[in-house]
Amino acid sequence: EPASIRKATAQYRADEDILGAFIEDCCVVQRLVWSSQKDLYGAYQTWAKSRGEDVLGTKSFSQRMDERAGIRRHRQTSTGIRGYTGVRLLSREDQEDGLRT
Repeated sequence: EPASIRKATAQYRADEDILGAFIEDCCVVQRLVWSSQKDLYGAYQTWAKSRGEDVLGTKSFSQRMDERAGIRRHRQTSTGIRGYTGVRLLSREDQEDGLRT
Protein backbone atom coordinates (compact mmCIF):
# COMPACT_ATOMS: atom_id res chain seq x y z
CA GLU A 1 0.00 0.00 0.00
CA PRO A 2 1.58 3.32 -1.05
CA ALA A 3 2.38 5.88 1.63
CA SER A 4 0.01 8.40 0.01
CA ILE A 5 -2.92 6.00 0.44
CA ARG A 6 -1.98 5.28 4.07
CA LYS A 7 -1.77 9.01 4.75
CA ALA A 8 -5.12 9.70 3.07
CA THR A 9 -6.74 6.83 4.98
CA ALA A 10 -5.34 8.09 8.29
CA GLN A 11 -6.59 11.61 7.55
CA TYR A 12 -10.03 10.27 6.62
CA ARG A 13 -10.26 8.33 9.89
CA ALA A 14 -9.21 11.39 11.87
CA ASP A 15 -11.85 13.48 10.11
CA GLU A 16 -14.47 10.81 10.80
CA ASP A 17 -13.58 10.75 14.49
CA ILE A 18 -13.87 14.53 14.69
CA LEU A 19 -17.24 14.50 12.97
CA GLY A 20 -18.40 11.61 15.15
CA ALA A 21 -17.46 13.58 18.26
CA PHE A 22 -19.38 16.62 16.97
CA ILE A 23 -22.46 14.48 16.33
CA GLU A 24 -22.16 12.89 19.78
CA ASP A 25 -21.78 16.28 21.51
CA CYS A 26 -24.20 18.42 19.53
CA CYS A 27 -26.73 16.34 17.60
CA VAL A 28 -29.53 13.83 17.82
CA VAL A 29 -29.57 11.12 15.16
CA GLN A 30 -33.07 9.83 14.52
CA ARG A 31 -35.40 9.07 11.68
CA LEU A 32 -37.72 11.69 10.25
CA VAL A 33 -35.81 14.77 11.41
CA TRP A 34 -34.12 17.31 9.16
CA SER A 35 -31.53 20.07 9.61
CA SER A 36 -30.22 22.62 7.18
CA GLN A 37 -26.64 22.43 5.92
CA LYS A 38 -26.15 26.02 7.07
CA ASP A 39 -27.24 25.33 10.66
CA LEU A 40 -25.31 22.07 11.02
CA TYR A 41 -22.13 23.36 9.43
CA GLY A 42 -22.26 26.57 11.47
CA ALA A 43 -22.65 24.60 14.70
CA TYR A 44 -19.84 22.27 13.62
CA GLN A 45 -17.49 25.22 12.91
CA THR A 46 -18.18 26.75 16.32
CA TRP A 47 -17.73 23.39 18.05
CA ALA A 48 -14.48 22.53 16.21
CA LYS A 49 -12.93 25.95 16.82
CA SER A 50 -13.85 25.82 20.52
CA ARG A 51 -11.95 22.51 20.76
CA GLY A 52 -8.96 23.74 18.78
CA GLU A 53 -9.70 21.31 15.94
CA ASP A 54 -9.04 21.95 12.28
CA VAL A 55 -12.35 22.73 10.59
CA LEU A 56 -13.41 20.60 7.64
CA GLY A 57 -14.38 22.54 4.52
CA THR A 58 -18.02 22.56 3.52
CA LYS A 59 -17.53 19.95 0.79
CA SER A 60 -15.65 17.54 3.10
CA PHE A 61 -18.20 18.12 5.87
CA SER A 62 -21.06 17.36 3.50
CA GLN A 63 -19.44 14.22 2.13
CA ARG A 64 -18.59 12.92 5.60
CA MET A 65 -22.10 13.61 6.91
CA ASP A 66 -23.61 11.75 3.97
CA GLU A 67 -21.40 8.73 4.75
CA ARG A 68 -22.75 8.45 8.31
CA ALA A 69 -25.28 5.68 8.98
CA GLY A 70 -28.82 7.03 9.00
CA ILE A 71 -27.90 10.50 7.71
CA ARG A 72 -28.52 11.55 4.10
CA ARG A 73 -28.23 14.79 2.17
CA HIS A 74 -31.63 16.12 1.21
CA ARG A 75 -32.88 19.28 -0.44
CA GLN A 76 -36.32 20.43 0.64
CA THR A 77 -38.46 20.54 -2.46
CA SER A 78 -40.66 23.39 -1.25
CA THR A 79 -37.80 25.76 -0.34
CA GLY A 80 -34.74 24.36 -2.14
CA ILE A 81 -32.79 24.53 1.14
CA ARG A 82 -30.05 21.91 1.40
CA GLY A 83 -29.68 19.85 4.50
CA TYR A 84 -29.72 16.38 5.99
CA THR A 85 -32.39 13.92 7.03
CA GLY A 86 -31.76 11.77 10.07
CA VAL A 87 -29.95 14.36 12.17
CA ARG A 88 -30.76 17.52 14.08
CA LEU A 89 -28.97 19.77 16.51
CA LEU A 90 -29.60 19.26 20.19
CA SER A 91 -32.05 21.81 21.56
CA ARG A 92 -31.72 23.40 24.98
CA GLU A 93 -34.53 21.12 26.15
CA ASP A 94 -32.62 18.07 24.90
CA GLN A 95 -29.53 19.18 26.76
CA GLU A 96 -31.49 19.78 29.96
CA ASP A 97 -33.13 16.35 29.65
CA GLY A 98 -29.80 14.67 28.96
CA LEU A 99 -30.88 13.41 25.51
CA ARG A 100 -27.99 12.00 23.47
CA THR A 101 -27.64 10.28 20.10
